[in-house]
Amino acid sequence: MGILLMLIGLLIIISVIVYIFWENKGTTWKEKIFNFIDFITDFAWLELNFTTIFLIVGLALFLGGLVKFIE
Repeated sequence: MGILLMLIGLLIIISVIVYIFWENKGTTWKEKIFNFIDFITDFAWLELNFTTIFLIVGLALFLGGLVKFIE
């Protein structure tokens, strides 16, 4: 069960990262990296938009699965 939770969490996190890069289609890689860092800092300051909420849910599922897997 823990591995399943970790995989679901990773899938959500990876899909959010792909969405962030897809949203910046037509920009250079440097701008994409800066925009990704901007989304991560939004995550740190808890500016709750849908991307941040999905990142939090994915991280929570991954960590919950890791704890379940370890015990």
